[in-house]
Amino acid sequence: MVGTSSLPEFNWSRRAHCPIKAPRGRGTETVRTLTALAAAMALTGMPAQAQDTASESAGLWRQMAEADSAAALRLITDNHPGARPELGDTVFQQRLTAARTHVHERLPEVRSFEGYSALMAGLAADFADGHIWSRPRVDGKTLYWTGILLKREGQAWRVGSLLPEARLPDIENARLVSCDGVDAEHWADARITAFVAGAPNEAQRAEAAGRLLTDDGNPFLKRPEHCVFEKTDGSSETISFRWGRGPVTFVEERIEAIQSRAADGYALTPWDGGYWIRLSGLDNNAGAVVTAVQEAEASLKTARVVVLDLRGNGGGDSRYGDAIAETLFGPDHVRQAKGRSSDCQGAYWRVSADNTAALKALRDSQATRNPETAARMTEVVEGMEAALTDGQAFWPDLPACAATADLADEAARAPIDRHVVLITDRHCFSSCLMTTELFRRLGALHVGEATDVSSRYMEVRTIVLPSGLRDFSTLQKVAVGLPDFGPYTPDIPYPGAMADDEALKAWVGEQAAGR
Repeated sequence: MVGTSSLPEFNWSRRAHCPIKAPRGRGTETVRTLTALAAAMALTGMPAQAQDTASESAGLWRQMAEADSAAALRLITDNHPGARPELGDTVFQQRLTAARTHVHERLPEVRSFEGYSALMAGLAADFADGHIWSRPRVDGKTLYWTGILLKREGQAWRVGSLLPEARLPDIENARLVSCDGVDAEHWADARITAFVAGAPNEAQRAEAAGRLLTDDGNPFLKRPEHCVFEKTDGSSETISFRWGRGPVTFVEERIEAIQSRAADGYALTPWDGGYWIRLSGLDNNAGAVVTAVQEAEASLKTARVVVLDLRGNGGGDSRYGDAIAETLFGPDHVRQAKGRSSDCQGAYWRVSADNTAALKALRDSQATRNPETAARMTEVVEGMEAALTDGQAFWPDLPACAATADLADEAARAPIDRHVVLITDRHCFSSCLMTTELFRRLGALHVGEATDVSSRYMEVRTIVLPSGLRDFSTLQKVAVGLPDFGPYTPDIPYPGAMADDEALKAWVGEQAAGR
């Protein structure tokens, strides 16, 4: 059976508008930004017949986009290791070229805050690196939606939420088949690639799912007019959309609700004849968990199963993960698993005046709070200052082999031992990926959801762009001879909601027992 439905119009216009708030920060530059921003917003609200004022408003937004995109590209070009030809990263060079091209093509179409925001988000997405971002520092968007929010489940797009007031057909959990005649996978990936993640993986698709049927005013994306859904009974439903304005916070809360994110936790607890290590971050909170694991070493080694639960872990310091691995597997095995076969490897900083100044400021800020860290950073700062004076591009000197270093990952994975079970979800990023790779190499059974991916570039640095409306980040150091970390696909994917602790633990117990 094939049905066709139209979404009735709905509008919360009084609640939907989110007023623009002042950018954080002070000084004359912020004052100038606020003056220009206020003028542009005021002009945007003028009657349609006032063509000259509308043109002036568009011009102001275009000027902000031009200035901010130029500053962002300069930040990457002057400070990111991949922008230097000596490193030989042709993929990064291609992405940088594509970013410049997209900015050039999109700038003439920027006429509003939404157009400006889309251009900057697309610029960051072009680098396909989760550590390169452009984040808004003001609130000021009008959000339209269809009453339908999607989720990513089992490598398919499904309906995760329906607005009752929209009087839609019963398509709860229905699979999205196509939109405007384009199959769902291609339709969704094109949108995500352009403005969210340049080369999306499953984790990034899952994160972006809830916003695919919303419209934040991006002038470079066309709203879908109709989409086809396959209902749980196998029938097909075609919906022709009537887009309505919704309150931003209301829609964002519903998106968050269907993301199924596990509650944070840091603990070592007995579980089902073994132990459960909950580690939702590799931050300072992880220290107490590591200590508890080390103190329970004898019990952990004789336990039926030990679970390392990394749900929600977005990274931090991978040494916490290393310490837990050494307790469970032994230092020698960890050392062997972390070894690389390449003769050309090492960590190298991109030398620039701004990178050097940022490192010096960070070193100075640690002088009182953490003298040991400050002392270690002094060597880096002094090396960077000397290299800057000598006109070098990297510190330490980049070896000639760096441009041709083999990035292939040849290290073998140990046979899977169900004594140690590793759980990840879509939020695993940065140092969490390093811990995931290490435990996989050591033979842990990997279950849960696929992880995100992180490049071999490190040390994030963020600046506020000239307008004060957004920031932009770059990376400052490269690990030569290493490939990207992730994405990692579990040996056994979990079929349920990752936030459901009780169901997940029962299922993990079955997998550990080999059932």
